[in-house]
Amino acid sequence: MRYLNAFVVAGLVMGLLAHYATSEPMPWWPDTVVFGGFMGALAAFLVMRLTFARKAAGHLGGAGRALFRKPPRS
Repeated sequence: MRYLNAFVVAGLVMGLLAHYATSEPMPWWPDTVVFGGFMGALAAFLVMRLTFARKAAGHLGGAGRALFRKPPRS
């Protein structure tokens, strides 16, 4: 659901921005729709990569804590 939200929000925002922010508005079809779809897919991919990186960093952090903690006193 997180990827779908990123796709929809980024696609709509960037599509509208590309249509209205240019000196001459883009045609709605196909230019604005294709641009919004591409930006939405890019945002969903970015969210996917950041999610995987956060999970990997958590695993690496746990391994680092296990390796570098003080040994128990005897």
